[in-house]
Amino acid sequence: MSIAAVVNTFNSETYIDLTLRSVLALTNEVVLCDMHSTDRTIEIAQSLGVKVVFHEPIGYVEPARAFVVDQTTADWILIIDSDEVLSPSLVPILKEISQKNEYDVVWLPSENHMFGDIVTGAGFAADQDKHVRFFKRGMVTLRPEIHAGIIPVPDAKHLKLDSKQHGSMIHFNYVSIEQFVSKLNKYTSIEIDGRTEHKTKKPLRILRRTIQEYRHRFYRRGGKNSGWRGFALSLLMVVYDIVTELKVIERAEGHTPEKTIAGYRAYAEKILKG
Repeated sequence: MSIAAVVNTFNSETYIDLTLRSVLALTNEVVLCDMHSTDRTIEIAQSLGVKVVFHEPIGYVEPARAFVVDQTTADWILIIDSDEVLSPSLVPILKEISQKNEYDVVWLPSENHMFGDIVTGAGFAADQDKHVRFFKRGMVTLRPEIHAGIIPVPDAKHLKLDSKQHGSMIHFNYVSIEQFVSKLNKYTSIEIDGRTEHKTKKPLRILRRTIQEYRHRFYRRGGKNSGWRGFALSLLMVVYDIVTELKVIERAEGHTPEKTIAGYRAYAEKILKG
């Protein structure tokens, strides 16, 4: 059974050499799909002998993931992000899984590094944060919506690996609160833009839901055991939900920056005319 690794990039020079080096021992082919980077991403990839294809820059990865998977020919596919490294301990395990051919999709743990350290709770501990990343060709659906994930077909045979026993994908996630908030604003807007309808929730329901989410992440999922990072992430994920719901309300009410500016100008003109 042959194995391909695919990675999507845009200005990903920070870690891309580490990402690509981590999969070379596993794969028969590596395909990098770039959204026209302006940094050294392509230069680094080519220096490592990786095949490079291009996709239009759309601001998020999901449609480009489906595209790059179609550029491969292998029996099995590993999806790895440009800020991730495959733990060397997973290489022989994934090779064995592909050769035995007993499963169709494999869930890999993600060791998340955020704000300068490993996070061990709040939904981001390695065995709390598992995703389908290794799969047999044709056994998943790659949906184009943001954060849609990789969806196994109904009859797929699943295997979930354990971080302590098998190792993890090492994810160098947010480096600062500033970066998190910047991406939060971007992704919530893309998420709202992708919706066909905008159903608003009552304020009390939003507040009740966010309190429940904070308690779930901080207490039940161990955010309290990750120091200030666990506290920060428990709150920030709640903020993500709140901002999303507020943008839904804004959109449903018909507010746009253009309308608001026009209204402000009209009000100022009225005042100036006395």
